[in-house]
Amino acid sequence: MSTNLPASQAPIHSYDEGDTLPLARPSEAKGRGVDEGNRGPQAPRDAGEPREPTEFPWLDDRFRLVQKGQGAGTVVVAPSVAANHGQPSAGARAGRLLVEVLETVILTLLIFVLMRGVIQNYRIEGFSMEPNLHQGQFLIVNKAAYYVGEPQRGDIVVFESPWTISDEERDYIKRVIGLPGDTIEIRENRVYVNDQPIEEEYGPNPINYQYPRTTMGPDEYFVLGDNRSASRDSHLEGPLERRYIIGKAAFIYLPVGDAGRVPNATIDAAAPQ
Repeated sequence: MSTNLPASQAPIHSYDEGDTLPLARPSEAKGRGVDEGNRGPQAPRDAGEPREPTEFPWLDDRFRLVQKGQGAGTVVVAPSVAANHGQPSAGARAGRLLVEVLETVILTLLIFVLMRGVIQNYRIEGFSMEPNLHQGQFLIVNKAAYYVGEPQRGDIVVFESPWTISDEERDYIKRVIGLPGDTIEIRENRVYVNDQPIEEEYGPNPINYQYPRTTMGPDEYFVLGDNRSASRDSHLEGPLERRYIIGKAAFIYLPVGDAGRVPNATIDAAAPQ
């Protein structure tokens, strides 16, 4: 009887004028008995005596039991022809290992690419979003936020700068003030959206400039830094086209003491006439 064995931190720039941001189961051996010749005289077996196979329960599938003769039986223990049947060779094991490594690498790269398409991290450089965001903070930006929706007033967004100031590519971070179709005006230290002054709950924002009454075109957004007097934004460069917006700033993760949600806001304004 046989017994089977179980087998990259990207910066957002910001300075005075802007934020840039098995073992197989052995088969049953069916070999013929060994030493079939040279039989000597054999003692007759009692006809009533049952003939039972000889068992050695401590043997495993690497050996089989071969019974000889018709009498009491002589048992020879021989190596099983199935001993290595189904065992993978060294080359097969190496090939299997290589496949597993390649699968792991490909899966890791796929996850990385998918994640970079959904979120991205940035470091703030500059002061244009004071007092709400500070230089040296690290942010998580939700790039999927606008896959199905659109930016809203009060959102803090990261965008590719269309405002060329050098050969270096820069990402900026600002707050959305006006949406497509909105009319924006800045005067008397207030921001007007559709001819109504807006309430800005995200800190004191003294303004030392004027901006003429301007209506946003399709896919155009008006963005400002919270630090109004030290920000390169739409009051200098004009409306921002939708195609430049990367995503919505969502979470501060460093320094640990500053960790928390980015202070996006809701800006109530009348609908454009």
